[in-house]
Amino acid sequence: LRGITIDAAGCGRGIFIEKSGTVILEDGAVITGGTTTSRNVNSGLGIYVAGAAAKGDEYGTLIINDGALISGNSHNVSTYGRALGIGVYAGGRVEMNGGAITDNIDTTETDSSEPRAAGGGIYTKSNAGSADSPWALSGTKNFIMNGGTISGNTAYAGGGIFCSDYSLIELNSGIICDNTAIYAGGGFASDGSSGNTDKMVKMSVSIGSDITFSGNTASAGGAIYAGSGRIDINGSTFTANTAFTDEDSSKPSTTICSFASSGGSGGAVFMAQAEVNITEAVFKENSASSNVTDAGLPVGNGGAIYVTNASSRTYPCRLSLYDCTITGNTASASGAFAGMGGGICIGFEPLEDDAPLMTRIHNAMFRGESDKAFGLLREGILERQETVCMPKKDIADDQIVWGRSPVRIDIAGGWTDTPPYCLMEGGNVINL
Repeated sequence: LRGITIDAAGCGRGIFIEKSGTVILEDGAVITGGTTTSRNVNSGLGIYVAGAAAKGDEYGTLIINDGALISGNSHNVSTYGRALGIGVYAGGRVEMNGGAITDNIDTTETDSSEPRAAGGGIYTKSNAGSADSPWALSGTKNFIMNGGTISGNTAYAGGGIFCSDYSLIELNSGIICDNTAIYAGGGFASDGSSGNTDKMVKMSVSIGSDITFSGNTASAGGAIYAGSGRIDINGSTFTANTAFTDEDSSKPSTTICSFASSGGSGGAVFMAQAEVNITEAVFKENSASSNVTDAGLPVGNGGAIYVTNASSRTYPCRLSLYDCTITGNTASASGAFAGMGGGICIGFEPLEDDAPLMTRIHNAMFRGESDKAFGLLREGILERQETVCMPKKDIADDQIVWGRSPVRIDIAGGWTDTPPYCLMEGGNVINL
C-alpha cells in the first residue's frame, strides 16, 4: 500500500491480516480511525495481524517501511473491555523498517475501575500454546524494529510496546519516545501477570545499540517495565524517562502487570520478575519520584533502575550490568522507604511486625528513626522473659577456677552488661 489513507472512521479495525497474508505499508500509507466497536473487535484497532495456531506455522505478516503512518486509533474501555494493541496487534510477524506508529491512545477516563489497554503502539502475543510448539521452536520474531519511530502513544501498560506469552522481540534501531503508560512501562512492558512460569521464562527481548528511549512516562518503569522473560540491552540510550506516581491518582487492580506498592520507581527500568542483561548502555537524566506521603511505602526509588525484592516473586529478578554509564539520574520522595537510589535501587519490603527484635531495632537505626529504635529497645528491656536462668555448678568438686577481670569494661560507648550491647552480643553479670 502506497499513498493511500485507510480511515476506519470509528467503525472497527483499519486492516485485518489473516494467517498467511502479507501487507506492506510504503510511503504515504496512513492507517487511522480504528476504534473499539464490540468485545470481538477490541484488539489491533489500527491493524490486526493474525497469529499461528498452537500446532500450525501459518501467520500474518506486516511490513512497515519509510513514510508509512499508523496513527489516530483509539480505545475506550467503558463499553467493550480491555484492548490489546491500539495501533497494531502482532499475533503473527511485524517488521518495522521505518515510518511511525504514533498518537494511538486509550481515551478511557483515568479514574475508571475497569482494566484498560495494553500496548498503545503495538501489542505482541504468540499463540504458541507451549514452549515446544512449532511457533515457539521456530524462533520467528513477533516484532522486529529496524528503524522508524514509536511515539506519543498511551495505554494502561506498555505505552509504546507491550509483549506477552512466548513473544520474541528484536529492537535493532529506532526511537521510542514520549509514550505514556498510566501503570507500567511507558516505552515498553513485558507481561508480569501470567501464572505460567514457562511463558515468562521463554519470552525474549533484544534491544540494540541504535535504539533510544527518551521522554517516556509511567508509574513504574518510565522506559521499560520488565515483568518477565529475558531482556538483553546492548548499547541502548535511555534519556529523560520518568517514573512518577501521584497520591491522588486512581490505579485499579489489573492482571496486565502487577507490582507491589512501588509506584514512581524505576525512572528508566523497573524489574519485577525478569532477567535483564545490560551492556554499554547509557542512562542519563532519568527520574523517579512520588508525592505519596505514606511513610511505609517504597516509592520514588531508582532514578535509573529499580529492582523489586525477589522474595515475593515467582520468578526472581536477575540484573547484570557491564560497562554502562549511569549519570544525572534522580530519585525523590518522602518517607522512610522512599527516594532512594538516584542511579540504582535494589528493592526491599518493610519488615513484618513479628521480625526479630534486634532486626527491627537495627532497621529503625539504619532508617534514621531514632524514636522508633529506642521504643523497640524499651520494649525488649521490659518484656517478661519466658525462662529464668538459675545458677548451676559446671565444675567437679576437686576443680579450682581462677579468673581475673575488671568489675566493668567501659572503654567507649555503653556498658557491655546493659542494652543494647548485651541484647546484640549477649553477656553475663557475676555477683560475688
